[in-house]
Amino acid sequence: MQKISIDNAIVDLSQPQLLDYWTNYFGVTEELLKEVIAIVGNSTKEVEEYINKLINYYMHTYNI
Repeated sequence: MQKISIDNAIVDLSQPQLLDYWTNYFGVTEELLKEVIAIVGNSTKEVEEYINKLINYYMHTYNI
């Protein structure tokens, strides 16, 4: 198995292994991750902040 190099500053989905890494890292589906990147770009910090906002909104809205 080829070792992949991960730049933690950006969310790179160019390889299947990277896609698996980032979906597991954020705990989201491929589709959601791609949608978030389309909205905020591929900065890891921006993606993480947006996903956290979505989670907080969902939890607040549905009293979880």
